[in-house]
Amino acid sequence: MLEKQRRKHMKTYNVAIVGCGSMGVENMFEDFPFTYSFAEAALRNPKTRFAVIIDADKYKLEAVNMRIRTERGISDFHTYTSLESAVKGEGTDGRMIDIVCCAAGPQVNAEVIRKVKGFCLCGVYCEKPFTLSLSDADDLVRRSACGLPPHQRALEPPV
Repeated sequence: MLEKQRRKHMKTYNVAIVGCGSMGVENMFEDFPFTYSFAEAALRNPKTRFAVIIDADKYKLEAVNMRIRTERGISDFHTYTSLESAVKGEGTDGRMIDIVCCAAGPQVNAEVIRKVKGFCLCGVYCEKPFTLSLSDADDLVRRSACGLPPHQRALEPPV
């Protein structure tokens, strides 16, 4: 009984995934014996809600959108071509993004992390490498936009 009450009052965190490639979304369609995409991790965790996918490539975004809806039967999420439009909440029913999982690639990860920090979102998880230069990494740490990046996800406990 106490566990049911605890779950009832437990906050559910809305997750936005930046980058719909293999680490962001596409690996959720593979038959891996473990969770190997941010989308699948958000779907499996009872404390998170898979809320938003963001990708600058609108054609890839639409293809992944249709695949998730048809193959997985999931429709309670939104797609955007920019973090800015997702944060504005266009079509998200006023639900705020709490966590951003960044799998956009090392060329743009630092930019996404800075934007997340600027929008005052709760958290960011970024796939490695999170930046291509030490100066970018130092800047992110100075801004407190990035803490300790995980090095080996394979050694983390399953979600």
